[in-house]
Amino acid sequence: IVALAERAKAEVVAALASVTEATLAEPFPIAVAGVTLPTSRFLLHLGTHFTFHLGQIDYHRRIVTGNAQSAGTLPIAALL
Repeated sequence: IVALAERAKAEVVAALASVTEATLAEPFPIAVAGVTLPTSRFLLHLGTHFTFHLGQIDYHRRIVTGNAQSAGTLPIAALL
């Protein structure tokens, strides 16, 4: 799983490197819930959705291992 996550990370970094301001302003080619969003907003949606699932994984880890400590995520202030 870790190797797959690292590969996915490398692919995302490579893909985002090719994104331009013009690309971000264009409509994303696939409608979300019947709504066409700008690419920038769809990328925000993907990032938020991924973060939701990371939280689920962390809760699962805590339940399975009995370790209630955080996975060491960054506080919001560090992201701003």
